[in-house]
Amino acid sequence: MTAAGNGENSQQDGEHCDEQSPKSPSDVTNATANDGDNADGNLPIEMQLYEVEVTEDMDPLEYAFRRVVPVPMEYYWVTGNNQVPLKVKLWHNSIFYLGLCLQKAEAAGEVVANVLGLNDGPFSYVTETITEAEMARSRAHIENRTAERNRGVV
Repeated sequence: MTAAGNGENSQQDGEHCDEQSPKSPSDVTNATANDGDNADGNLPIEMQLYEVEVTEDMDPLEYAFRRVVPVPMEYYWVTGNNQVPLKVKLWHNSIFYLGLCLQKAEAAGEVVANVLGLNDGPFSYVTETITEAEMARSRAHIENRTAERNRGVV
């Protein structure tokens, strides 16, 4: 139904006005980016974007990703709304599976870093091979040296 109410399509400024047409993810991105936090509330939650405060101290890769790729506020399968357009479904699935791949890659990278010893401290080989008695003797020695230093300062 048009604004005139006679069932004919109306044109406004040379563009087709159709309030019922679904928006594509790029339209949603532009709409939420321009509208801020979706003040009109017309967009379903599946088409709204998850807002993250992008700061300069973020990881550079995450910073670039957050600036370029829109992340949905809720996935359509979480809300149960399967009546969203195919483009939105593809958008949701691609974001979800990219995140899943990133989690798997991080897990694999952590395993490799652990195997290569990159997550250990520079002196972990010493603390891993020392006995409890030697560790206690070392702590006592450190406490004595600290006490001697403090006596000389006072």
